[in-house]
Amino acid sequence: MRRDERVPHGWQTNPSNPSKRRRSVALSMLGLATTVYLASFQLGVVSSVWDPLFGTASRTVLTSSVSYVLSVPVSAFGSLGFAAAAATATLEGPERWRTQPCVAILFGATALILGAGSVSLLLAQSVFVGAWSAPCLLAAAASLALVGTATDETLASLQYLRQVYDYRGSLWRAFWKGSHVRSRANESEG
Repeated sequence: MRRDERVPHGWQTNPSNPSKRRRSVALSMLGLATTVYLASFQLGVVSSVWDPLFGTASRTVLTSSVSYVLSVPVSAFGSLGFAAAAATATLEGPERWRTQPCVAILFGATALILGAGSVSLLLAQSVFVGAWSAPCLLAAAASLALVGTATDETLASLQYLRQVYDYRGSLWRAFWKGSHVRSRANESEG
């Protein structure tokens, strides 16, 4: 019996499963909404920021020098990152780990950058500002959860590209457009 080609060799499930990607889109949208709200405060569009946990500490965090890069609110960069994550999570079909590895890897890289940025900002808030912000923590939680949802698909794409390399296929073509190389399990069982 042939294995389902949507599932990489050695895996139990399809890492590009639409339900997993819907979770990624939901996390991206949560992060996007939160960072747009934070950027709105930092840019003066709204006059206050609501924080049910830390109260006015959010204002302290969001007006600190840690929250700006080149006079631009870090939350604005976060908004761009979450929008990019949402967009890349929706692109291509249910086998994109194999048919469009470039998209799956771009999604993983976007999620990783968001996660690393969030951890860095949380550390900076703690060390340099000495205050916390619940909306910032929510955005960080969304970005770290997004890393979790992106990891499987990214690893499956990298594993697939390694397989293409082992079979002497074109890595360049496989990265951008997928390849004819199928799972080893399918070739040996079929």
